[in-house]
Amino acid sequence: MRVIILGYGVSGQAAERHFLSLGMQPIILQNDQPFDFQDDDLVIKSPGIRPDHPWVRAAKNFVEEAELGLQRLKGKVLGITGSNGKTTTTLLVAHVTGGIACGNVGKALLDVPEAEIYVVELSSFQLMGIKGGSYFDAACILNITTNHLDWHRSWEEYVGAKLHLADCMKKNAPLFVSDKKYGFEIFDERLESIFGVSYRDERFHVMPHDRQNIAAAFALCQSVGVTKEQFLERLATFKKPPHRMEFVATQKGIDFINDSKATSIDAVKKALASVRKPVHLIAGGVDKGGSFRELLAIGSLRSVFALGQAAERIENELKDALTVTKISSLEEGVTQARLRAQAGECVLLSPGCSSYDQFRNFEERGEKFKEFVLNEGKG
Repeated sequence: MRVIILGYGVSGQAAERHFLSLGMQPIILQNDQPFDFQDDDLVIKSPGIRPDHPWVRAAKNFVEEAELGLQRLKGKVLGITGSNGKTTTTLLVAHVTGGIACGNVGKALLDVPEAEIYVVELSSFQLMGIKGGSYFDAACILNITTNHLDWHRSWEEYVGAKLHLADCMKKNAPLFVSDKKYGFEIFDERLESIFGVSYRDERFHVMPHDRQNIAAAFALCQSVGVTKEQFLERLATFKKPPHRMEFVATQKGIDFINDSKATSIDAVKKALASVRKPVHLIAGGVDKGGSFRELLAIGSLRSVFALGQAAERIENELKDALTVTKISSLEEGVTQARLRAQAGECVLLSPGCSSYDQFRNFEERGEKFKEFVLNEGKG
C-alpha cells in the first residue's frame, strides 16, 4: 500500500512526519501535478485541497489529515469552530484546562503528544473534509457569518461545513451553538452569571462577541469539570493572542490598533464597534466575499485606506459615503492614515480580507503594521 499526501503545508508536513515514524515513506503531491492513483493507495488530504479536486475524485480511499489525527486522540476532545473568535476561544479553553490547543491553531493533530485534554480548533476547510464519526466530548459553534466565499462554492456550502461538527459528536455529548435559527442550545442565555472579569483593554468596549467567546469557553470547561470559580480565576490571567484588536501605540494623541486577524467583513464591523473614538481604517487584501457597505452602519468610521486586490471594490462600495484612498502598500497606508487622523482618533488595521496577495499570512501583515507604526513614530 502506498501513502499519498495531497499538499505540503502544515497538515501535509505533519502527515509526512507521522508516516515516517511508522516506517513508511509517503509520496507528496503538490501544484496539481498529474498522478496515477491505485485502488489500494491511502490518500491523505490537506484541508486546503477541495473535496472536488481532481486528485480527490481520482482517489479511491482518502482521509482528511484532521480526521486521521482525531482518530488517534485518547483523552477528552473539545471542538471549536466559527467564523470569528475560534482561536481566542480555543486558547482560552486550553489556558483554563491545561489542555493542548491543536488543529487549526497550535500543533497539527498528527503532531500532538498524548494528553488528558485536547482543545481542537476546526476550520470549515477541515470540517468539510471530515467524513464524520464519534470524536468530540463537547464542542461549540461560535457564529456563522459571511467568510471564505473565495474558496467555498456557495454560502450554503460554507454553513454546511460548519454545521457538520454536529455529525462528529460522541453519543450524548453537548454541542453549544450561538444562533437559534440552527436549532441548537443557546449557551450565552444560561451562562450570564460568569461575567465578572474582562480580559479586554479598557480602551475598547466589551462587545457581545467577547462575551460569546467567554461563555463558549466556560461551557466547554464546565464539561470537563472546571468550576465557575476556577474559570474566573484563570480567565483573569488570560492574554488574547496578538493581531486581535492589539493596541500598538499612541502617537501625537492617535491610537494605532492591529487587528490583522480580521479577515471577514463581520470581524471588521465588530472591531469598529469596539473602538471608542473616530476610526481611520486600513482594509483590503484578497477578497473573501461580503459587502464592505455594511461598514457604513458603524458610526465611528471616518475614512478608509484600501489595499491590495480588493481595493477597487472597497472604493466602489464606499466612495459615495466617505473618503476612500487607494494605497499601494501597507506602509503607505500607515503614512497616509497618520496624516489624516487627528489627536483623539484611531488608525485601525482591520483588513476584512486574506493577506496572501502581499504577505505570507495575517501574522506577517500584523507584524509589518506594528513595525511601520513604531518606526514612523520615531521621526
